[in-house]
Amino acid sequence: MLGAHSIDQVIYGWQYGLWFAFFLFRYARPFIHRHIRLLLETDNTDIAIHDQAAVRGQSLKNIIIALAVWIMLIVISALIYYFTSHNFEYPKEWIEALIRCNGGSE
Repeated sequence: MLGAHSIDQVIYGWQYGLWFAFFLFRYARPFIHRHIRLLLETDNTDIAIHDQAAVRGQSLKNIIIALAVWIMLIVISALIYYFTSHNFEYPKEWIEALIRCNGGSE
């Protein structure tokens, strides 16, 4: 539905998107380039298998970094929700607008 998100939700979504794009550009892109170059440049499968051990070590590091960033974002999101739900009272206009958007159902 068009116009169903407030500006803070839109900015929050952009923030997630930027973090994801940054991670892919900074950590995943070099690994993908190395992996593709390894596949294209090697004719001998023994060399490819030997070099993949080093690549696996780097990919494990990248996976751990990605998981840590993801967990951190989830924890921050949960903390933001917790603090705003306990310390912020929603304006009556917001509640009325939500009821109108949902067709009057609560």
